[in-house]
Amino acid sequence: MAPRIVFSAAIVIGVLPDITIVPLSGNSQNPLVAIFYLLGLFFAALFRSLVGVFALILVKNATLTRRFVGMGIFFVACLDISILTHMVTMFVDRLPGEARGSIAIVIAITAVIEAIYVALVFVSWNVVRHRRWMICLASIPYAVAVVGVGQAADGLFSSIDAPYELSTTLTTLLDLVLMSLGFGLFHLLDRIRGATVPIDRANSASFHHDVPVRPVNTRPGYLPGYPGA
Repeated sequence: MAPRIVFSAAIVIGVLPDITIVPLSGNSQNPLVAIFYLLGLFFAALFRSLVGVFALILVKNATLTRRFVGMGIFFVACLDISILTHMVTMFVDRLPGEARGSIAIVIAITAVIEAIYVALVFVSWNVVRHRRWMICLASIPYAVAVVGVGQAADGLFSSIDAPYELSTTLTTLLDLVLMSLGFGLFHLLDRIRGATVPIDRANSASFHHDVPVRPVNTRPGYLPGYPGA
């Protein structure tokens, strides 16, 4: 339970500037607000990475290989959403012809980047939790659905001329709720027989070799699980 809470906290930390600084900024044109927001994005991205990696370390009965793979995937996800998102506008501004500065292209590329981020976050968690590749693969369509619902909500807010600050905050909160539901869904899928990879206790980072092991009874006629075991 603790690793799941810490991992969820890491995701929330990453979007704190959008749900705290943006609503408070209003229509302010003060450059200090923009600087404060950029600093918030930097520190939010930094702490999201650190707290997320720490949460993956806390997961019990995970092998070192799966821990490192999960942490690597999560780190790539953080780089994806932190760096690529802010390079989209620069990229679109350099496109030739009518495509230059197109808002539609910016929205489309940003949606793809966000979907990759959400999918990688789910995959990193599922890998460390020893879930099979089928559940990891299910992260992709669910991530697309999360981003699709968020884009639809954002379009709805735009159609009713809702303030940018309100639409950004509500859309971000909606994404958080959908991601929380995703973790719950994968937890339920984990209950299905065969959904989890058997844990190699010998390589498990949390396995203690000093735990007493019951000796096997080798007397003739002995059957494990029957009286006398």
